[in-house]
Amino acid sequence: MRSILYGAFWIGVYFAVSAAPLFVLLIGETPPGRGFWREFSVGLGFVGLSMIGWQFFLTGRFRRITSPYGIDVVYHFHRLISLIAFVFILLHPAIIVISNPASLVFLNPFASPWWMRVGVGGLLALE
Repeated sequence: MRSILYGAFWIGVYFAVSAAPLFVLLIGETPPGRGFWREFSVGLGFVGLSMIGWQFFLTGRFRRITSPYGIDVVYHFHRLISLIAFVFILLHPAIIVISNPASLVFLNPFASPWWMRVGVGGLLALE
C-alpha cells in the first residue's frame, strides 16, 4: 500500500511541476493584443519545456523515483512523455502561425528579433 501511495505521489509531483508554468501564466493580466490562441500556444511551449526538463530526472536512476515502478516502466514513461513534450513544443509555433499567418515574417533570420532566432534555433536543435 505504501508503494502505491509513494508512486501516486511521484506522478502527482510530475504533473504539478509540468503544469506549474500554466499557473504562473495565470498570475497577472494578459497583455493587450494577445488572444486565446497566442496564450494557449505560449502555455504549450512552457509545459513542453518543463516536461523536457523532467527527462533528466527520469533517466537519472534515482531510487526514490524508480522504486515504486521499476526502471523499465520509468524508461517506457520517459520515452512516451518525451514524444508528448516534443509535440507540445512543435504545436507552440504551429498554433501561432495558424492563428496569425502574418507571424511567418518572424521566420526570416535576417529580419526577426533575437528572441525569435533563438526560438527557431532551439526548435531545430530538438529535431
